[in-house]
Amino acid sequence: MMEEVLMSKSLKTVQTVCKVCKVLAEIAFVLFVVIVALMLAAAIFTGTGNFDALLLSGGVVLDDMLQQTGVTQDYMVAVFVCLTIIIAAEAVVAKFINVYFKHELKAGTPFTFEGAKEMLRLGIITIAVPIGASLAATIVFDIMAAGSGLDSEFNFEISLGMGLMFLALSPLLKYGAELRAKAQLAEEKLAEVKPADSEEDNL
Repeated sequence: MMEEVLMSKSLKTVQTVCKVCKVLAEIAFVLFVVIVALMLAAAIFTGTGNFDALLLSGGVVLDDMLQQTGVTQDYMVAVFVCLTIIIAAEAVVAKFINVYFKHELKAGTPFTFEGAKEMLRLGIITIAVPIGASLAATIVFDIMAAGSGLDSEFNFEISLGMGLMFLALSPLLKYGAELRAKAQLAEEKLAEVKPADSEEDNL
């Protein structure tokens, strides 16, 4: 009885953490989408020269600002475009994380076989999508740099820690699902034995 109470409290704690993570993933997704839109707008405005019109009211011209930092307007456009690709990839990852926690909360426990498969898929996505986006951004930057005569380099760093953590959690969740299935099977067998014992007692 005490173990069941402790398990219930632990599960409630896990579900509370999952709810928080679900909300944080939703917020992150929305923020990433907004940032992607702003990056695209900045790339378009900078590339067409309309950004200067926004700054003229303050007596500042973008070209003057860029000259002081030693970069060109074409370089800034390339950076904005590539950052858009990187942040869009983060938005995709945040969405998949949000979907996982939605399914986990619906199941009521992280220890399900479907949840373990989804965690494995989430780990692969969390690693593969940023790597793909980084490669794509590097290629796009090189193409834009070559077309604009830029000789600058731009490095896109990625972190694999979260993806590796998800991959490590997947077999643990699968093991928990197996233990849960064995416990349920044992309860069902025990429930079948009890009526048979009561019938023998009546005889």
